Amino acid sequence: MCVQNLKSNLFWKGFSKFLSRPLLFQSFFNSGLMFLKKFHRVFFVSLVLLLGCGNKAQTREAFPFKIKDLKGLELSVPDAQKKIVFLEFWATWCPPCVMASPDIEKLVEEYKGKNIQFIHISLDQDEEVLKEFVLNRHMQGHVALAGDSGIDTEYHVQGIPSFFIIDKNGIIGGAWEGYHPMMVNLWRKKLDQLLSIKS
Repeated sequence: MCVQNLKSNLFWKGFSKFLSRPLLFQSFFNSGLMFLKKFHRVFFVSLVLLLGCGNKAQTREAFPFKIKDLKGLELSVPDAQKKIVFLEFWATWCPPCVMASPDIEKLVEEYKGKNIQFIHISLDQDEEVLKEFVLNRHMQGHVALAGDSGIDTEYHVQGIPSFFIIDKNGIIGGAWEGYHPMMVNLWRKKLDQLLSIKS
């Protein structure tokens, strides 16, 4: 429906009458605020699932690739050493990616020494800008520049940040698009589950 046709709509006429009654509108508005304050976590999780800002893909084979990180170390999926891979697509110019960075670094520190490889593939164009960001943020995982590799396309990345957890056999166990701090618990749960599987 076009904006200019809203006033001729019966719903709009009824809504206009509702807005013309300040006390009723204020009461309704206050009730809505109380509901959101009480159930905001449930509301957000539901919204995340509806909009796809959550686990969007499971149990499919990960696209195999090899890429060198900023230090020249070759990385691969599936991991050559049979490690679980936490794969992130991000960029320094992406605000949600920057917001996610501290939580991801905590996760890297938490799982240090365990059978997990953290790979962060940047969609930046300027390698020097990327290197400066990594240095200033003390990023511990393996950071690589996507360049013209097309890896993001193969993983059907439509928005960043995007996250994939891949098991040691190269199967995607979980995929997430977007970022919210509550996602960290989902990642931790999936990583712990894969770590518990005996080979």
